Amino acid sequence: MTARASQSILERLKSLHPKRIDLSLGRMERLLERLGHPERKLAPIIHVAGTNGKGSTTAYLKAMLEAAGFAVHVYTSPHLVHFNERIALAAPGGAAPIGEIELADLLTECEATNGPEPITYFEITTACAFLAFSRHPADFVLLEAGSTPPTSSPTPPSPSLRPSPSTTSSFSAANCAASRPKRRVFSKPASPASSPPSPATPWRQSTRGQRRSAHH
Repeated sequence: MTARASQSILERLKSLHPKRIDLSLGRMERLLERLGHPERKLAPIIHVAGTNGKGSTTAYLKAMLEAAGFAVHVYTSPHLVHFNERIALAAPGGAAPIGEIELADLLTECEATNGPEPITYFEITTACAFLAFSRHPADFVLLEAGSTPPTSSPTPPSPSLRPSPSTTSSFSAANCAASRPKRRVFSKPASPASSPPSPATPWRQSTRGQRRSAHH
């Protein structure tokens, strides 16, 4: 395969559904069943959900778990340069992006298994991540999920972390509350969930004081 064979496959997958996001799970569950339910063969999962702060929270968790000697798979989005960055496999020295050849092979397998049936880009690529994680040993899987009901919902009950929203996020969420009251965060049934408090940061208080002093 060429150095970026996965990119051409990803472009094809975008045509399988007219929408980038479609909030239902039937398509995902159908594909996972055909793939042999890889989501049921994963190491213990920690979901990181919410609007803002998922990336940094996931990075902290990864660093802490790996420092404690655990092997960790990580699924995040979006990527910075190449799609491979979204699927990081546990490895000596820390989780690393999946190799190009393995990614292309897994995408091809998911595409062939799904066939021409409708499925969103994010759904089929998440199924690809589950397939990759199921074939490599690890102690934990860190899964980023958005503030909407996630594609990762077919996974078994697992701990859920919801980063505290920033001041800007809180303001935006309040303004949008009327239009999307149930889409702020999610918590799976029978799963422990944690959301830390969000105190005002000291630097915000000090800079406000400095601005007041400057005006006087």
